[in-house]
Amino acid sequence: MEWYFGKVQVTALAPSIRLRNMYATYGVDMNNASIVLRFEHHVEDVMLIRSREYKGSVSLEAERQAGRSVVVLAGDAEYDSWSHITEEFPRLERTDSHEPLVKKMVNYLACSALKVAHHGSMHSAPLDVYEKMMPEKAVISTEQEMGTKQTDGLALTRGLFPHRLAITALEECGAQILTTDGSYESENESSPKKPGSIVIVVPPGGKPRWAKLGDTITDIPKVLEEV
Repeated sequence: MEWYFGKVQVTALAPSIRLRNMYATYGVDMNNASIVLRFEHHVEDVMLIRSREYKGSVSLEAERQAGRSVVVLAGDAEYDSWSHITEEFPRLERTDSHEPLVKKMVNYLACSALKVAHHGSMHSAPLDVYEKMMPEKAVISTEQEMGTKQTDGLALTRGLFPHRLAITALEECGAQILTTDGSYESENESSPKKPGSIVIVVPPGGKPRWAKLGDTITDIPKVLEEV
């Protein structure tokens, strides 16, 4: 489904209709029932763009470079959901013009800002999904938790939220990782980073800007003006 609000286009990427029978009969991890939303901030009114999309054999939609002004809110979606998202929203490269026009879709998963699914757990998304997204900023809503797993008589202690697998996959894609509890920033930078809500502004066609709030009752978010 898609909705249009002026210059903003909202697309529901998940859950897939193909999961319906699994939910209704065999059951499935309810995290995969999460709604995944894609927001794109266009330069002009979306319906105005659509009204003049085709010019001869050229499709403005086909030529548009998506991703720079896209935010993906991934909810709690895990592997099952992402497998359907990547199948239903594939990356198709634009080719030369055809007569009649063969419309090629942009990469709907490319984004400049991503709210990482399921608090950055080990099941949040595999590397190949992040490689399609290539987010500039990856925000993880989390409070670090540690877990212990017994393996061959050995106790393995690991961070769960965010999990090292998710962090490594995002790092490989070159994303700047921001955590609401400041755990990742504190671990990877010289000075500890404070916890707080993260605000991101994504202008049409521009570079995303961000700031972290103090989240106290007296905190006036002047930082929003700077963003």
